[in-house]
Amino acid sequence: MTDRVDVTTPNPADAGSGEALASPFPEPAPISTDPSKNARVRLGDRIFRGLAEGSGIFIVVLIAAIGVFLLWRAIPALARNEENFLLYGGNWITTDTSAMHFGIFDLLQVTVFVSVFALVLAMPVALGIAIFLTQYSPRRVSGPLAYMVDLLAAVPSIIYGVWGLYVLAPVLKPIALWLNKNLDWLFLFKTGNASVSGGGTIFTAGIVLAVMILPIITA
Repeated sequence: MTDRVDVTTPNPADAGSGEALASPFPEPAPISTDPSKNARVRLGDRIFRGLAEGSGIFIVVLIAAIGVFLLWRAIPALARNEENFLLYGGNWITTDTSAMHFGIFDLLQVTVFVSVFALVLAMPVALGIAIFLTQYSPRRVSGPLAYMVDLLAAVPSIIYGVWGLYVLAPVLKPIALWLNKNLDWLFLFKTGNASVSGGGTIFTAGIVLAVMILPIITA
């Protein structure tokens, strides 16, 4: 014995009346496209997510705690400083605790100059390499070159610093001395507190930083 299903046949006369005809079959339930609602969350996934979130929060809290600790330990010295900490750029006096003189103006200024000079050097070269690898070079060439760029981007910055101090600076010593002698009025080659022959110029430091950021910009 089978169940009887009544199927309603629409009247052709009602075809243009604008009235909606009732469907004889029920509409299927909507299916969620969110994987998190359809899939069952496993215990291991919950544990991993908790550990990942906890690690991220711990790192942020740790960095904030280090900053607070350093600031707290620096308050006595900052209170005894008789110069503007942000604008003073003269010689530091830290041995006499009753009349201390120090500031970060020179350090901040050199950091900005070196960064801008490195970007000026690295940006055109990195842009040219990126365009060549993606648009013009054949696949057999772009693959190894892209791999080399990624490999250089993974080198720690301390390695670039040691290379610049012991390898690049001696090579650039004659050029740096000539530029310092003839273009001392320009901030790139001006004599500072560091040795010019040892690479202590914005010119040498900018080249080292440009080499360091070149693979990162290219990638």
